[in-house]
This record gives sequence, C-alpha cells and structure tokens, in this order.
Amino acid sequence: MRERLKKPFNLKDIAENGIDLTIKPKTILERVTIKVGLKDREIDLIVKGNVELWIDVKETKGKYGKREAE
Repeated sequence: MRERLKKPFNLKDIAENGIDLTIKPKTILERVTIKVGLKDREIDLIVKGNVELWIDVKETKGKYGKREAE
C-alpha cells in the first residue's frame, strides 16, 4: 500500500467511506506508536502532506471513538 501512496491520490479511491479529497504526500511514516487517549496505538502508515492521514490497515476488535479520532 505504501507504494500506492507515494504519488498524489484521492481519498475516495482507497477508503471505503472516503471523501473526495486529493492527498499530496510529502512524508510517509510506517508503524508509528502514538498515545491516543490513555492507550498507545500503533498506526501502520502516517501520510503527511497537505493533510495528515493516519492509516490502520488491520482489523481491530475495539473501535476508535470520536475523541481518539480527533
């Protein structure tokens, strides 16, 4: 997936509920551990560009809440 994200792409083309937004990546980080609320979460890919996009490509048992997503 990382190779596909190196060039500009539209979010609606990669996400099930993606909005019509073109992402222009500058930096891509892999497997970054970030404190989200009280828990540490491993984010598979962080795409930094005109926006910062966090991508978690695996299934999780727990869902992210609104506070965690923000």
